[in-house]
Amino acid sequence: MKIKYLNIVIIVLSTFFYSCDRRDYDVPEIEAPAYSTSKEIISIADLKTLSSTFPLPFIVDGYENKVGNFEVRSMDNTNKAIKGIVTANDESGNIYKQFYIQDNTGAITIGSNLTGLFGLFTVGQEVIIELDGLNIGKYGGSFQIGGRIHYISYNPNGTVKNASIGRLVPEEFHTHIFRNGKANPASVVPTVLTSMPVITETNRNTLVRFDNVSFVGGGSTIFATKGAGYGTVQLNIGGQNVGIRTSEYADFAADTIPTGTGSVICILGKYNNDNQLTIRSRKDLIFN
Repeated sequence: MKIKYLNIVIIVLSTFFYSCDRRDYDVPEIEAPAYSTSKEIISIADLKTLSSTFPLPFIVDGYENKVGNFEVRSMDNTNKAIKGIVTANDESGNIYKQFYIQDNTGAITIGSNLTGLFGLFTVGQEVIIELDGLNIGKYGGSFQIGGRIHYISYNPNGTVKNASIGRLVPEEFHTHIFRNGKANPASVVPTVLTSMPVITETNRNTLVRFDNVSFVGGGSTIFATKGAGYGTVQLNIGGQNVGIRTSEYADFAADTIPTGTGSVICILGKYNNDNQLTIRSRKDLIFN
């Protein structure tokens, strides 16, 4: 019995001292990143125009690096930088090792060999990219900023199948890309559309919202099948069917496409001559 009462006393005293020591701790506020530069900040549209003045570097024997949908250019000895707001990242797994930034003149993709970019480069985060020493190029006709190591694929006989702009390695990423201030997701507002526009450099890779749209075969198929790499479903926009491309690794890949009419927020893209839309997450599908 003495042991029993002793245990009760210990519990009561422990509770008393715990209650007395329930201090309120202030959670330290994370300091917002601040960045200033002596670089000349130019617009994304200006960079795309300026890119044609940068040289086409040698890539590898068996591949001619020339002007076109897969060109690569070296940005050397330039004092220029660009600034934009993150509109899409890799949080859902549908966008892989890259994120998109946008200003009031257009948008561009930043390719990286890093994963989990969404932790720091959240939607609404302002980003400055110092251009000297990086590459700019096109992948399927879409402008992208990348690193010095080119992407090269080979045929079974060892000849070059394809070469294009590579992703930023960690050292390049951390010495050229900087965040500025706190992220402001409310600042990212998609352009509202009811029909499919002609894609130009002004709207390519920008964030848009299509209203009054419906999926072809809604309720009868999923976004992407495991093992297929990617899946494509068709979105009817004002009577025109446009493909939405989804990675098998997206956290919504196995979801059934919605039925009925609703709205879709997406990246407005184009691969070579084909229009291509990319959803950032399941939250971009606004259906009843």
